[in-house]
Amino acid sequence: MMQFNFINKFTQLTKRIVIVLGVLIFTFMLIRLYLLSPPEDTHLANGARLEWRDCTFSIPLTEIIHCATLYPSLQNKQKNVTLPIVVVKNIGFEHHSDPILYIQGGPGTATGFKNYDIEYWIDNINKFNYKRDFILYDQRGTGESTPVIVCPSFEDFTYDLLTTDLSPKIELQSYYNQHKECRYRVNQFDGDLTGYSTRHNTQDVLDITHAIKYPEWNIYGVSYGTRVALEVMRTKPEHVRSMILDSVYPSDKHSLLTWPSVLNETIQMIFERCKKNKSCHARYPNLHERFKVALKKLKYKSLYIQIPEYYSDGALNIYMNDIRFIEALFFATYSQELISMIPDTINAAANGVTKSLIPVATAYADSYFDQYINIITFNSVTCNDEATISREKYEKEVSRYPWLNSFMKDTWLYDTCHIWSDKNKLVLKTKTVKSDIPTLILAGRDDSVTPWQWGKELHGKMSNSDYADFENTTHGVLINNDCANKVSYAFLDTLSISKNECQSIR
Repeated sequence: MMQFNFINKFTQLTKRIVIVLGVLIFTFMLIRLYLLSPPEDTHLANGARLEWRDCTFSIPLTEIIHCATLYPSLQNKQKNVTLPIVVVKNIGFEHHSDPILYIQGGPGTATGFKNYDIEYWIDNINKFNYKRDFILYDQRGTGESTPVIVCPSFEDFTYDLLTTDLSPKIELQSYYNQHKECRYRVNQFDGDLTGYSTRHNTQDVLDITHAIKYPEWNIYGVSYGTRVALEVMRTKPEHVRSMILDSVYPSDKHSLLTWPSVLNETIQMIFERCKKNKSCHARYPNLHERFKVALKKLKYKSLYIQIPEYYSDGALNIYMNDIRFIEALFFATYSQELISMIPDTINAAANGVTKSLIPVATAYADSYFDQYINIITFNSVTCNDEATISREKYEKEVSRYPWLNSFMKDTWLYDTCHIWSDKNKLVLKTKTVKSDIPTLILAGRDDSVTPWQWGKELHGKMSNSDYADFENTTHGVLINNDCANKVSYAFLDTLSISKNECQSIR
């Protein structure tokens, strides 16, 4: 009898558990069904509209993702500009109502919405764990935006360029003429390029943040994306809660005028890193001298470097002369792993040994064949944004770095903005933005592309910003540094940061 009562009670308990589990599962399914349903389409008073649609990529079962197309308010002559939007929903129990909008760098770089791109983004969004919806989009002229404007001959031209032993001047002339041909082709067949500028990208962000109905927004811009974010800030938006500016590229930094300084600081950073590292300094106590030897040898005889298995069907064989070598070292600083290899690379070049040059040479080639970058958009945005500078002003800047003079003296003459600019109708304001929006500025101490000093300088001019820089960190701080992720997490919660042992605040 006692055994029967026990079994009866156990059966009743089991039934209750099953009922509770059933209710929980049913509730979860209702919530998921609700979250799976996208919002209604939106039409704004300025003419912009947002329409929800099926995603073009596979969505993992563990994720809820909505996709949309934005028809922005600022159109070109054909009125056929569209931008793809991807909303990665946060489905955790702890959820904040203010999402994060990611603004990609570049200009002209796609965010990436292929299946493998989405896997990358989901991994990073989960790594960030900001407990907020995360919104991605392609800027106009990039990725899956329309219209698609390309110059098909560019890839073949680049291949021919890298695989041919050219003098720096002939190379500049060839590159300039290829851009000139591309610009002519665009004028003849693709039409209006005035719609590619930071002014247009800024209004697109405002359209997105008004078309998707969230009460407040957090904006996270990286590299060129920080320039767009700063211009959004200049409009004094009331619906922007905070800004994270990662690897700052302010509007007062003219790409051509700052190039000599950036290149010089890159090389000096390489020397300083080796000097501070006991092992490196022991191996190369005179790295600067080895660098000069390498340049001298490469000036008179280019190295022929075979990059094995670069293509699925074979190797890529390129020539490395002195100016290409300097550029290759610059592109290598995008990678923290490659930075540590640079001293060995310099020594190998000085000794004429090609095998040790392969990793850096590969990164150099990748920078030319990057399928995510649209060179037409890059040129259009850069040349529409920046005022034309005189040759005298440029050469005066170059003269500050005598060792670079022979490499950069012809750069102004063959600047693509001479042929690409649309009369500078859309030149950006260069005055510092005045805003009380809480802003976190992140910088990497090894960042050659957007030096940490730019972020520090901007912080000194802003009224409500926090600044943190990080040792052994290059371009794109949040992706490359776990501590920066912790700092940004705390900032998004409290809109401020406090100093701790994993960060540097100066």
